Amino acid sequence: MEWPIVVAIVLAIPIMLIPVAYIWYLNFGGIVAILERRKRSAAAKWLFNFERKGTIAWERQGEEIKQYYMDNVGELVDQMKRS
Repeated sequence: MEWPIVVAIVLAIPIMLIPVAYIWYLNFGGIVAILERRKRSAAAKWLFNFERKGTIAWERQGEEIKQYYMDNVGELVDQMKRS
């Protein structure tokens, strides 16, 4: 192969891989967000059951109640990260 073809290939490969790496970055970020939300949801369910002593089922609650407990768990996690 002549040197212009080699240079073109060397320059083209990274240019083609940049979008691929960006898509992988977005996918990985989404997976991390889903896993963190699952952890917070499980912690919120535990907090709800702890406060309500299991008298009301978590599954029967509306989204606003679930979001309230998710926010409380998020604040607790943030406090723990700061200290």
